[in-house]
Amino acid sequence: MASLLTVAKIESGAVVLLTDDLRFVELPITFLPDSIPSVGDTFQINIDGKERTTDEKDQFKALQEKILLSFGSFPDVSKIETALEHQGTSHTTVLLSWPSWSVFFPKEAILPKLYSIECLVEGFESGTRKIQPFNNAIHDEQRLSTLSLADSAPINQGFLRVTGLEPEHPYSFKLIFRSRSGTFTTNTVSVHTPPLSNLSCLTIFILSKELSEEDKAEIEIMVTELKLTLLDTFDINRVTHVIKFECTEETITAICREHSIPMVSLDWLRSCHRDKIMHSVSQFSLPETIQ
Repeated sequence: MASLLTVAKIESGAVVLLTDDLRFVELPITFLPDSIPSVGDTFQINIDGKERTTDEKDQFKALQEKILLSFGSFPDVSKIETALEHQGTSHTTVLLSWPSWSVFFPKEAILPKLYSIECLVEGFESGTRKIQPFNNAIHDEQRLSTLSLADSAPINQGFLRVTGLEPEHPYSFKLIFRSRSGTFTTNTVSVHTPPLSNLSCLTIFILSKELSEEDKAEIEIMVTELKLTLLDTFDINRVTHVIKFECTEETITAICREHSIPMVSLDWLRSCHRDKIMHSVSQFSLPETIQ
């Protein structure tokens, strides 16, 4: 195939050529004939090429498939950038959620390995802190510098309980997904923790085989006057405190221990109701939740 080229520019050992379809091509000047043309001159070149053989095409396709299997598909970044959602805030805790890893990819896509999910928290006097959702607690600064990432993060993990926050203080959160196909960052969620005098942000669950009518009436009065939310069923994405009576429910106890959900006696609720302020759970915590 013949192509007509026009010399557009010559400098520093290179020549810029203009093709007949108005494209620029820059080449080393040594690629031109010995009789170097001047700017504005035209000359014609022949371009020859050969069709790839079937074997070469198959080898190239196999290489593409091998790369895809090794690194996985590329996610829909727009979905990741809107993935993080705020589920609730108490005085010292914020609940966040996001879809499972597979939601960010087409249905038939090959999922790349998800190495880790990190959460960056801004709002501390010492600056931004980094936490891992699967530890469910903020690390101190000394541990942050030596924080090791998990070899693989659960792809269906979809919520995070950030504890250890200060009441009546602004914070912002965003997630960083580190995967075989790259590193991706979510949107930022900003919250403001309420003051200790505001108890309406609390969501409680009563863990008991059977409550007496007297206890039911007392709890109903306290919940109503403090404007608390009382769950009928245990919901890890909403509950902030579990009030436990004489009960041997091991499953919920294990979940509370794993995700730092306080399990307290009824006296904690009575103290909050009496003083109309959020009390520390330390003196009301039950032994089952102490790690």
